[in-house]
This record gives sequence, C-alpha cells and structure tokens, in this order.
Amino acid sequence: GLATALILMLNALLLEYATSGLNITLYIFLTTCLLLVLHSLANALRNRGSDGGADGPMPRSRLLAAGFLLSLLYLTEPMFFWFVPALLAGLILLVPTRRWPAAAAWLLLPVLLTAGPWMARNWMLAGNPFFGLRGSEVWMGTRSHYPGLSGYRTSPGSVIGGAGLVNDVLEK
Repeated sequence: GLATALILMLNALLLEYATSGLNITLYIFLTTCLLLVLHSLANALRNRGSDGGADGPMPRSRLLAAGFLLSLLYLTEPMFFWFVPALLAGLILLVPTRRWPAAAAWLLLPVLLTAGPWMARNWMLAGNPFFGLRGSEVWMGTRSHYPGLSGYRTSPGSVIGGAGLVNDVLEK
C-alpha cells in the first residue's frame, strides 16, 4: 500500500496534471471515490442475499454516496452524465426486481438535488439540460460558419444549419 502511494505521489504526469489547474485531477479523484463506493455497494447487495435474504436492509447510505459522487462528477465534467444509465443498469442486475425502483430512487435523489439546479439553468440558457453550451462544441471551430469559440456568443436558437455546416463539422 505504501509503495503504491509513493509511486502515485511521485508520478511526474500526475504531478503535472495536479499543478495544471485542469479539472482532470478532480475527476480522477471523484471517479476513484465513486468506484470505491460502488464496490462497497455491490458487496453489501451481494451479501444481503446470504445473511437475510433479498429482504435485508437497503444500503441507503451507499446509494446516496454514489449518487452524490455521480452528481459531483457530472458537475466537474458533463460527459460523466453517461454514468447514470450504467449505474442504473448495474442496480437492475444487483437488486431484486421488486426493490430496484427504490434503490434507483435513493441513487437519483442526490443527483437531482445537487445537479438539478445546474441542469435547469442549462435548459433555460441553452435548451440542453445535460450538456448546456458544451453541446454546441460539435459545430464550433468550423472554418466558414462558426470559427474558434464564437459559438459561445451565439444563442442556441440562432444556429444556421444546413449542408454547409454539416460539411464543415465533418472536415473538422
């Protein structure tokens, strides 16, 4: 354990990321925490069947922790929103059929409370609750339509589509 910690602490690439000011260090940390909580949750759900049947207590605190970490990951990097369907699929596999809606609710409650206001803001501003203006990056940086980051100064409703924009996106 100590040797692994020293190797990670002295890893030049991780030190470079940590001092760069980018969000990669934060989402590596949050992803690691989420995976540890998910491992603990999977063990708790698996052991529930061996010591009390499928009707044992639901590990609510682990589900809440996983949901909270999931929402922090989403707020750090919106692409992590795709973890939500993956975690729900894992719950379907681990939790008995009649109990998985309750487990899903315990997982999604902190996501809605923590990330919900930001998603509402994205929906009102950009028309996309999940990715906000980041969803516009697909067509930004096109040579003849939206050069550089000019798309951030364009409201989502005023984007002029068409074959020319599609060609520019494909060229990019």
